[in-house]
Amino acid sequence: MSYSAVKLASLKADVLSEVVAGQIWMHLSMPADASRAEVEQCAADLIRAADYGAAEQTIEQMLRRLQADQFAGPVNSLTIKLLARRALDMVRRNSPAESHFPALRKSA
Repeated sequence: MSYSAVKLASLKADVLSEVVAGQIWMHLSMPADASRAEVEQCAADLIRAADYGAAEQTIEQMLRRLQADQFAGPVNSLTIKLLARRALDMVRRNSPAESHFPALRKSA
C-alpha cells in the first residue's frame, strides 16, 4: 500500500469516527457534562467492534449500555435500534479495515 493510500485510509477513518460520534451525540440523551473526547471514544469502540464483525444486536447492546450506564439517560429502544443500524452500515461501507481484515468482516 502506497503512502498516499495509507494517508487516505487514515483520513477516511478519522472522518468515519467523527460521523459516528456525531450520530451518537445527536441521537442519544447526553448529560450536560459529556465531553467530545468521551463521545469520540465511544464511537471508536463501536467502529472497532463493527470492524471485527459484531452483529447489529451487539452494537445495540453497546449503545444501550452507553446510554443507560455511562450517560445515565433513558433508553429509547427504537432510537437505539435505528442508530445501531445506521452506524453499522456506515462502518461496513467506509471502514478502511475492510482491505486489511476481509476474513474478519461479515458480509453485508
